[in-house]
Formats: sequence, structure tokens, C-alpha cells
Amino acid sequence: MLARFAVVLALLWPSLVLAKEPATITWTPATVSLEIREPDGTIKKYPDVPWSLGLTVLQAMQTVDGLKFTGDWYYSLSDWLIVSIDGFPAASGSNWTFCVNGQAAGVDVGSYVLGPKAAVVWVYGTTYPPDCK
Repeated sequence: MLARFAVVLALLWPSLVLAKEPATITWTPATVSLEIREPDGTIKKYPDVPWSLGLTVLQAMQTVDGLKFTGDWYYSLSDWLIVSIDGFPAASGSNWTFCVNGQAAGVDVGSYVLGPKAAVVWVYGTTYPPDCK
């Protein structure tokens, strides 16, 4: 038994002697980003919106200081529809639509659950899907 221990110790000794300091793990909170492309050409960026498990687009928008928007609850959709952002209301034929990670969302703001590092882009216009590039 002692001989086995001596063999194991001899094999591990270089590793034990040359071992580096323990690794330091740094935790960085996850975020998502919001971008608002207004009809007048202004682009507003909010790059560090805190992310948490289950965060929806609507909840992300609610956490941004200074972002003003209104929405209407649609019973037929069982969700919210954004009708105005920063004073630009939806007008006849023009709406606010959004993309996540470059793809048209396809669901409404209260239903779309974001992953960490998701990029949400709001576009005002008459076409669907919106051009989020």
C-alpha cells in the first residue's frame, strides 16, 4: 500500500509542485440591447439592458430609463401591441414592428422571451417583415 502511494506521489509530484494559482472566475451579468429606429431617422441605442431568465421584450422596454412607449392590450391576441414609441404613434398603414437578432419576431412584445445578448431592433414603417439590418 505504501509503495503504491509512493508511486502515485512520484507521478503527481511535478503537477503538485508546478501547479498554478487557482483560476479566478469572473461573473458578468448578461444583458440585451434595444435599438429604436424612429421615422425621422433618429436611432436610439440602449446597449446594456439587464437580462434575466424569462425576460420579454415588453419587460426589457419597461426597464429602460427615458424610453416612452404606449401599448394597447388586444384580447384577440392575448398580448400587447406597441402603438407609440417616443411620441411617434402608429398611423394609417404604418406600425412599430421589431426584430430579434436580425429576424422578424412573429409574436408580440409580451410573448417574446429574450435570451442573453439578444438584440432587439424596433422599426417604424409600412412593410412586414421590417428591415432590421
